[in-house]
Amino acid sequence: MVKIQLFKTSSNTMLLNDLLFVYLLFCLFNIVIVLKCHHQSEHLFYFCNMSKALTEQELHNLAMNHVGKDLEQRGFEFIAVNSKLKKHPQFVCIDKNKQYYFVIVRVVILPDNPNNYDVIWMESFKKHAREKDAKVLYAGVGIGNVVGEKEPIYLNQDYLLEYNGIQVLETNLN
Repeated sequence: MVKIQLFKTSSNTMLLNDLLFVYLLFCLFNIVIVLKCHHQSEHLFYFCNMSKALTEQELHNLAMNHVGKDLEQRGFEFIAVNSKLKKHPQFVCIDKNKQYYFVIVRVVILPDNPNNYDVIWMESFKKHAREKDAKVLYAGVGIGNVVGEKEPIYLNQDYLLEYNGIQVLETNLN
């Protein structure tokens, strides 16, 4: 929280210019303004950043947006989209040859490696894909705060993105 003293008056009335300035700050920077009066002689304003840290679901949706755009650019047609956490696959797609693809999207917070996944779980998912005559694509997405890895990712702020594209995972039995 940042304390900023905008003006000091001997009356309880605020000048129109001061009100306009406060309103402009609120509109431009999405900040909360709390008026404090001390002994009826000075007016202090406290500003709090209203940026909201993204939830796990919102991070997942952000990753899905990046992967969805990539799939679209590659010419895939979407049959189904599932954005719920821990519900797989996230995308069911077909290519121009009518081959079905199950696309797994996994988001991690950087510096974790987005290309790593649970191999044992993935084998059970590949079995499901074989039963449906589908191929499996994996898209790992790493997202981080530009300020530092300990900081959360905030809504409407820049973020780091590590996305190495889509990996084709073989579904054949070894």
